[in-house]
Amino acid sequence: DMCKEVGAYPEHCTCPNYVDTTDKTPGVMTWDELLQHMDDLSTWAEETVKGWKKEAASELQWTKKAVRVLQVSKACVAEDEKHRAMAQDRLAGVCIDMCKEVGAYPEKCTCPNYVDTTDK
Repeated sequence: DMCKEVGAYPEHCTCPNYVDTTDKTPGVMTWDELLQHMDDLSTWAEETVKGWKKEAASELQWTKKAVRVLQVSKACVAEDEKHRAMAQDRLAGVCIDMCKEVGAYPEKCTCPNYVDTTDK
């Protein structure tokens, strides 16, 4: 503050441990400033790419989970279809018996997958 009062700030300030950090070329980039700026950009780019890699890894994990859910879902559907077919096979015999009881067998039997094989 004393240097400012006597007009010695910033170039002629002799205070202990004082380092002049004012821009000597305002509006113009010096070589040192350019090199520092390039270093800063390089650091920023590296950090940005690291962030992208983390995001990509996270998305990849989500995709793997989604694929796994789809595989499990397909397996469940296949198992369900198998059980349904077994149930329908058991019911088919009952259906044909019912058609016989009501007199619809064989010509008018409408059971699933029933094919009339009698001679007509």
